Amino acid sequence: MPDEEFIGVWPCNHLGFSYVDITPELAELAYRLDIGCTIYDGVGRKYQKST
Repeated sequence: MPDEEFIGVWPCNHLGFSYVDITPELAELAYRLDIGCTIYDGVGRKYQKST
């Protein structure tokens, strides 16, 4: 993740950061809660779900 993008998402990061790849769990949580999210996996791929 580029530094500029990291700085851009910092204020809205409510779920926190993790040092392991929990992408599937975060995506499932966002779906169940019906919330929007932006998730970066362990290799930097970006996943988004709009609200």
